[in-house]
Amino acid sequence: MLNILYKTSLFSYETRLTKFLGGMIATFTGNREIGLCNDKSMPIGFFMHDYIPYIPTIASIAIGQGEYQTNIFETDTIYKINDLLYCSQNGLISNNTMYRNNIIVGIVNFVSSDIIGFITCFSNLESLNK
Repeated sequence: MLNILYKTSLFSYETRLTKFLGGMIATFTGNREIGLCNDKSMPIGFFMHDYIPYIPTIASIAIGQGEYQTNIFETDTIYKINDLLYCSQNGLISNNTMYRNNIIVGIVNFVSSDIIGFITCFSNLESLNK
């Protein structure tokens, strides 16, 4: 689940994926084609909805500055306010320090037991990494 709380742009792109969840991170894989991002690729936005079997070639993604909440994230660490978020090797948001040199996709502004809120960054500014 991905909830948009404030301002973003929505786009639809072709995809060859047969499984993804709203809240996972997307990347370009071809000409106007998207796929699942990992820790080695450039994140461009977030999948809006879970995979819909009857439309297997189109996916909507949220791109740009915005404020979001999601229940789709890596659960191997504890999240705190102001944590920097990165794309994990599984295409999920993560605050794991092993991804520290990767693109920052967001900053945590809300935490509950099963939901993380964040604003987007899409930056790799050295000052944010420190």
